[in-house]
Amino acid sequence: MVEKLEELHPGELLREEFIQAMGVMIAQVAQGADLHLPQLELFAAGAAPLTGEMAVALAQYFGTSPDFWKNLQAEYDLRVAR
Repeated sequence: MVEKLEELHPGELLREEFIQAMGVMIAQVAQGADLHLPQLELFAAGAAPLTGEMAVALAQYFGTSPDFWKNLQAEYDLRVAR
């Protein structure tokens, strides 16, 4: 069962709500978005923060906005800080 979205690291949201939901492999996303696979894997595992480069690349790949991804990261960071 997917946790409440507001409790997820943005990388976990990427993995569960985009990659798995679309039935693609993370390597396909990395290649299509021109991102380094190890960096994307760490992010998707919730073990690394989102970078500006990743926000732009993911936005282009998934048809979202960079702000969507950066806001997810900012909200997550604030929750952790609290």
